[in-house]
Amino acid sequence: MWLNLTWLILVLATANAVDWDPYLDIPFKPLKTSADRIRDHGYPAESHFVETSDGYLLNVFRIPYSHKLNNANARRPVVYLQHGLFSCSDCFLLNGPDNAIAYLFADAGFDVW
Repeated sequence: MWLNLTWLILVLATANAVDWDPYLDIPFKPLKTSADRIRDHGYPAESHFVETSDGYLLNVFRIPYSHKLNNANARRPVVYLQHGLFSCSDCFLLNGPDNAIAYLFADAGFDVW
């Protein structure tokens, strides 16, 4: 019993004394913004910072037109997509250009925010 307790104390003391980083060998992928994800599929993307009246900064992304329609200079109606609480703008992009609502609106001729 005492031997097990002594062994446990020795192991815990040694673990705390060593400068151990559990994330040292984990290869993290570089972070992508929503604009990066949009550009990866060939769509033009813009990123805008908006300051609210209480000083909070919002990052708003835009798909101004679809590269499939060649209507970069045409006037298009605006569609504003707002995600819910505990979500992010990626929820409108992650299904890819054939299924994600942001791309579908852009392909239908809308200016997507």
